[in-house]
Amino acid sequence: MRSKGIITSLFEPFMYYFYEYELATEIDFNIKPECLDKELDEIYPDSDTKKIRSDKLIKFFPYYWTSFI
Repeated sequence: MRSKGIITSLFEPFMYYFYEYELATEIDFNIKPECLDKELDEIYPDSDTKKIRSDKLIKFFPYYWTSFI
């Protein structure tokens, strides 16, 4: 499985492992995060460089936003 697929399928554990104190504790994981791959492709179309990168644009909701939904 590619790194993008791993991040998508294991988003919550990924966030807690890498960003526990900075961000993960603020995310409401009761609302499923949404992957915005097509939107990311519109922002950053394929480039001519040979560099390989793993990028993912994910929409999620912090706890303080979900109190308004």
